[in-house]
Amino acid sequence: MKSKILTVTEWSTAALLTLAVLILLYARAHHAGGLWRDECASVQLAEMPTISDVCKNFQRESFPALFPLTVRAYGAVFGTSNASLRTFGFIVGLTLLAVVWVNALVLTGPPPLLALALLGLNATFLISGTSIRGYGLGSVAVLLVVGLVGKMVLDPTRPRILAALVASLLSVQFLLYNSVLLIAIATAVVIVSLLRRQLRLVLAMGAICIVCAMSMLPYLWPFWNESRSTVVLRSLVTLNWFWRPLGLALGTPTFFMVALWGALFVTLIVGTVMRLVITWSNKPAPEWDLLLFGLVATVTSIVFYFAFLEIIGYLPREWHFLALLAILAGTIDLLAASLCHIRWVRAARLAAVIAALIVMPIANWPKVTQRQTNLD
Repeated sequence: MKSKILTVTEWSTAALLTLAVLILLYARAHHAGGLWRDECASVQLAEMPTISDVCKNFQRESFPALFPLTVRAYGAVFGTSNASLRTFGFIVGLTLLAVVWVNALVLTGPPPLLALALLGLNATFLISGTSIRGYGLGSVAVLLVVGLVGKMVLDPTRPRILAALVASLLSVQFLLYNSVLLIAIATAVVIVSLLRRQLRLVLAMGAICIVCAMSMLPYLWPFWNESRSTVVLRSLVTLNWFWRPLGLALGTPTFFMVALWGALFVTLIVGTVMRLVITWSNKPAPEWDLLLFGLVATVTSIVFYFAFLEIIGYLPREWHFLALLAILAGTIDLLAASLCHIRWVRAARLAAVIAALIVMPIANWPKVTQRQTNLD
């Protein structure tokens, strides 16, 4: 009886979370107003006279050619007014909700409570992720990679491999540095497959990475050539340099969100390691595979992304962490759902999400309803 009540409460909370995110997305689209500088640059690039012009100049923006071409196609159908472009951002938010739900239903079954709270109620995604920049679509695409690759880990059939390949291609074509996060996901897949002695899975993930790498070859020279003009922007990399914008990216109110992310991260990592050790002898599938995949993907994503930022030496802003947060929210939700047979984990997850549902919409409202610019 208690379990049934808890299940009903979880699904009701997930429904309320989804509704809250929809309200915040609508409020953002309604109040954002005119495009700010970087958004204007994206639209100017997308609206150049010919597609050839877009392909020749995309390297002067931060995204591969697919994003401006997507904006161009959208503008050709729906126009490029402020209202139309804000609707584009609203659609990106709807896509995030769809991917979060799809990932949960195809991988674990329980509703995606933590992913909805950590991403859907995150002010950075609500503002920067829905702006006319590639960070939102890139984050949604790499989150989809987590779900589809995780499904492929459980059973590497041809349709699942193909679906994972398409999602991976989209992720690196919307955001070039998603390739670093794809390597982190691939590392997790390889470790699981080696322990399971599944050569087919290693070959499938290797093929996906090779195809994605080949799709990025046309971008290497244009972006490298353009990067020579930004060498003056390089800075000394420190942990504080990494942590400050990451703390802002975690959401508003900053102290509450840092504490929430940190508590969830530490608790679930420790709990996952303990569960993996306890069940090492029999390695029950699919629980063991999903736990190991989620654990390795979580840790390697952070390590690889920091190493990437250290190599490029470019001072990041909070929106540069959106794709990383998308993966972490997805894997944290996966770990929590996989451990939900432990009653206290299930109850703690629900309590954390209810607290976020109460605090975060109120804290985010002033930012969400703030105009992007007053220049217009």
